[in-house]
Amino acid sequence: MNSSRLASCIAEAANFLDEKQIYNGEFQSYLANNEAMQGRAALVDSCTFVTSCILYSLGFLDDPAFAAMKRTAFRYLTEQMRPPGIWKYFSLGYPTQVDADLDDTACASFLLKDMHPDIKAGRNLDIILGNTNEDGLFFTWLRRKGEPNDVDSVVNANVLLYLGDRDETKVVSNYLNSVIADHREPESYYYYLDDIALYYAVSRAYFNGVTSLETAKDHIISRIAGRQRGDGSVGNELLTALAVCSLLNYSCDDMTALSSGIESLMDTQRSDGSWLRRAYYAGPPSPGPCAAWFGSEELTTGFCVEALVRFQALAGLK
Repeated sequence: MNSSRLASCIAEAANFLDEKQIYNGEFQSYLANNEAMQGRAALVDSCTFVTSCILYSLGFLDDPAFAAMKRTAFRYLTEQMRPPGIWKYFSLGYPTQVDADLDDTACASFLLKDMHPDIKAGRNLDIILGNTNEDGLFFTWLRRKGEPNDVDSVVNANVLLYLGDRDETKVVSNYLNSVIADHREPESYYYYLDDIALYYAVSRAYFNGVTSLETAKDHIISRIAGRQRGDGSVGNELLTALAVCSLLNYSCDDMTALSSGIESLMDTQRSDGSWLRRAYYAGPPSPGPCAAWFGSEELTTGFCVEALVRFQALAGLK
């Protein structure tokens, strides 16, 4: 592994994100009517979720040159919060609005849990813990009981990221572990597009202290190994970055698999420091077919930065 090349890839990617960040702290997203997300079919989106994803990944980038980029992203998420600590997908002022949901709320709350007084005080916990079905699994949407809703495994993993292990979440951990052990991943999520999105969410929660998800560790590592191609990728750039991060979340010591994944990412980085726009999730809400796909160059690049920076630290190449 060429350490100087790795450092250069990280710097170029971080500079791309810094240059592309919108003045209010948001990172750009797009929606498209096709999964490829290319051409004139893609429209500019404005949402809180993409910024939450990128800001989490940037947390591994310990470079004071990019502190302002992270600060303004934190400010953006804070400004998007609705009392007592909930978020909607689309940004305030966006012409399309949807109900508040637990995916956006959990991801933003996790980032702000040590910073925002309402989140530090746990003022949104009752709302979150009360938004469950008869089995104790978390609904996606914050709606009145009896209104249409759904249960998405990735959303439940992201809620665990924020809530951590507690009595009320044991059933959720058991559910996620069994979904993965029993090969039921594809039927368990509505809004995400690949099993690797679930592996990333589950392993990320584990990495951040949800030790009840250790049961899924060997299954996830094995499934990712089975997906890895000769060039080190597991599909497109976004999925490869998520796969590498998932292995790192579970402290996988297979340096061959990790190195080949990183090499694949470095080989596919573009001249401006970014990676291609790839769809990460889709909508509208179940049970209808997907009509819109969501992603951006910034989102793919954020996940790639996380993978590269964390591998750099693990391999002692900094």
